[in-house]
Amino acid sequence: MGERFDAQALREAREAAQVRLQEDADENTQGSKLQQVQKLNEAERVLSERRAKREERGKEADFLAINTAELEAVIQQQKDKTSARASYKPSVSDCEIYKSSAPVHERLDELGDEWLQALTTVL
Repeated sequence: MGERFDAQALREAREAAQVRLQEDADENTQGSKLQQVQKLNEAERVLSERRAKREERGKEADFLAINTAELEAVIQQQKDKTSARASYKPSVSDCEIYKSSAPVHERLDELGDEWLQALTTVL
């Protein structure tokens, strides 16, 4: 399970992981430490992209956070206002049915049963 990081904490975790990797002389543990650094680098890239998109729209981006195990998930505050968890928000525009300019009924015939799976993930 991944950890939840805001931009500052993510940067600090990545730097600390890089230091541990450089200091480690044991080849048995270097592989896992290298994977951890790569995972944190990817998480930092995804978080910075989200921040940039949000700032482009003129919205506040300082509160954004990311879960390192679920990069595509959004960290969403819970009803109790004291905790947060990873949450997915599927987009209808991401569905293959809507990416084509062909009429929907033609696309449904082409996709076969795939359209039903796509529809249920959106709903």
